[in-house]
Amino acid sequence: MLTVENRATGATEEPRYISFVLMAGLIALPLIFVWLLLRRGYGRSTRIAAFSYAFMGPLLNLVAWMLTGEWVSE
Repeated sequence: MLTVENRATGATEEPRYISFVLMAGLIALPLIFVWLLLRRGYGRSTRIAAFSYAFMGPLLNLVAWMLTGEWVSE
């Protein structure tokens, strides 16, 4: 069985896996559901990937607006 050791306390805990419902929420409304990954048990790489995905759309929209002066609507 997989366990994750908490470096601060030395305690071990089982890693959490992303459920189908959470994955659907992350794909549909990433800026809302990405915050659920801050709970204990989710890996750092999972959080980095999800936050990168969540903020990619708004960031690209901002860059497009800065370059063209027009807001991109989806």
